[in-house]
Amino acid sequence: MNATIENLRIFLEERDIGGFLAAYETMVPGADVLSSQLTKITQQIFPTVLHEKLKGALVAGDTVRLWRLVRCGRLLVVDNDLLEGINALLDAAWRESRTGCPAPHEVVDLSRGAGGISTGPTFCKASSSCRDQPG
Repeated sequence: MNATIENLRIFLEERDIGGFLAAYETMVPGADVLSSQLTKITQQIFPTVLHEKLKGALVAGDTVRLWRLVRCGRLLVVDNDLLEGINALLDAAWRESRTGCPAPHEVVDLSRGAGGISTGPTFCKASSSCRDQPG
């Protein structure tokens, strides 16, 4: 197992979703990671940890980051319970992490089949100061 995969695995063992998402987000797909190893992490280990965290221990910033990764197709989540959990937390998480801005309309679409991934631009209805920006 290479260092990148090992790092992701350690974050998940420690139940550190934020660390996992930050490390995952910086990965360059196909660079030095075997896809079978990455798939095992993202499709077997990550969902189990995420189920635990969605029961009340997922912080707002991690919820928004997770939503972004799923929404843009960088992280595949195929479990509808997980997608529903992300959607359920999104509005409150967005308000907390974006100082009161309402959540964008683009929740993870559960009606689009496997993974429920719906792609497209993100936005915030309130004002230009609420635009979906990294951070």
